[in-house]
Amino acid sequence: MKTDVFIAGGGVGGLALAVKLASRGVHVTVAEQLAKKSSAYKGELLQPKTLAILDRLGVLPETEASGHVIDQLRFLEINRQTDARPEELKLTELNYSRVASSYDHALMVPHETTKEILQEKGTAYQKYFHYLSGARFLGFENGRAKVRQQKSIKYVEAHVYVGQKGAVRRHVMPWMFGSSGRITIIIFSR
Repeated sequence: MKTDVFIAGGGVGGLALAVKLASRGVHVTVAEQLAKKSSAYKGELLQPKTLAILDRLGVLPETEASGHVIDQLRFLEINRQTDARPEELKLTELNYSRVASSYDHALMVPHETTKEILQEKGTAYQKYFHYLSGARFLGFENGRAKVRQQKSIKYVEAHVYVGQKGAVRRHVMPWMFGSSGRITIIIFSR
């Protein structure tokens, strides 16, 4: 399989990048190791800058309809004590209406819901957007990404490889030193 960009990981970040690239006519393949929705609840607090990105991708209305608007947050710092009530140290408040942005709130949305919305948007660019569900990135072999999907091995050749620090880095260094071709690998932190 050949593609312009291979993304190891179909989380919110990987899918947002894939949708943006596909919308610009770039062939992108996303390998997501989960074959179905995660049963673990992971709430995602989407900040105003993320809402702006989702708006530019054209998925903000669906995302907002699936979430809970948060216009302010209060954090109470405490000192836990044995055999006594916690000692209150400091109260910090954040009011999103004071943020210099046209997006004056944060949004709490289940992680899997945000992923579904982005994946659905990707299908609008079916010529360019390719999603491999249940596909685990195993490393590099002969200049290609090696992926296990169900019980078969697939190889994906790309011009650019993208992945999270932990997922890609442990496979990149040994492979790069044995590589003879030019390749771009982008690694991002969580």
